[in-house]
Amino acid sequence: NPLAQPPMRITILVAGIAGAAALLPASTMGATTSVTIKAATVSSTGVLDTTRSSGATSAMRAAQGTYKITFSASLTRCAVSAVSLAGTTSSNAYTWSTRIATAISGSSLYVTTMGRNDGPADYPFSVVLACRPITVVTWLGPTTPVAADTGEQPIRFATVSSTGVLKATLSYGAATAMRAAQGKYKIAFSSSLTRCAVSAASLAGTTSSNTYTWSTRIATAISGSSLYVTTMGRNDGPADYPFSVVLACRPATAITGPTPITQNPVPGSTSEQPIRFATVSSTGVLKATLSYGATSAMHAAQGKYKITFSSSLTRCAVSAASLAGTTSSNTYTWSTRIATAISGSSLYVTTMGRNDVPADFPFSVVLACN
Repeated sequence: NPLAQPPMRITILVAGIAGAAALLPASTMGATTSVTIKAATVSSTGVLDTTRSSGATSAMRAAQGTYKITFSASLTRCAVSAVSLAGTTSSNAYTWSTRIATAISGSSLYVTTMGRNDGPADYPFSVVLACRPITVVTWLGPTTPVAADTGEQPIRFATVSSTGVLKATLSYGAATAMRAAQGKYKIAFSSSLTRCAVSAASLAGTTSSNTYTWSTRIATAISGSSLYVTTMGRNDGPADYPFSVVLACRPATAITGPTPITQNPVPGSTSEQPIRFATVSSTGVLKATLSYGATSAMHAAQGKYKITFSSSLTRCAVSAASLAGTTSSNTYTWSTRIATAISGSSLYVTTMGRNDVPADFPFSVVLACN
């Protein structure tokens, strides 16, 4: 039953090589302590795409631009990221951006999608959630190739209130958070983020299908072990909103180690990794140290990018974030709207600026794959 498919888990395992870890299914160890990655891909009519979802059991369209996704377990220890799937594979076709706001209640995720004028509108989207283990243990390292223990964790996430309070039960690897100015936040992590791709989502959504909610635009910037986040409201001015971020980080030192086992392997697709990510400059340059599983990127047209991965993305949910933020609490930054489309092993990304027209912006994407 595809709806009963378990979520992917990043499981802690001390390997035979000192200070190394491998990515293995929890069943391999009989382990119960793991950071769980869940994902869902939903059509504009509310249909759950089970081949591109993990841990989600159902989805529905509750009202115009309002959706409810039910997962098999509680989301109360999860950070969420999301992106519009209303993109296009063509470099000549125009696409409106989608704004997304989310809210969690128990095992359900409520999503509001909004269009050009900030009114609720039906759009396809995908979400990626990183969930904290109930019991925290030391995380020694990430996946293929097996990495030496640098203290860096492959998946980190943080959930922050509109006032800058870090929600510890909804965060992992984050030490502190603060509100630096209106719509400006700084999150300090326990180790460097210089090899990480980031995705983000607004938490200013609502669980009600009758209540209206303004979407939030989010832009980010990384400096050392700190992530700077700017949240913007209806008129693109900085405004205080709650949000969450999910980061996927590349190992710093590769060494020979055990061969990983792909979670939920698909016949003919055993080389696929459950987590892939890419960081791309405004000119279309792939940042290799901030990417994993991506082989190339290109700038196809204004605000249009194509990222090629080493294997198919047809079983992946995608999330994204603008990297057009700033580390300064006094500097203003325009938010970026992002829409995506998948075709085979390629991800097509459209970035849009203040007036919803394609514009060149740096960005990163995080994909969770079945």
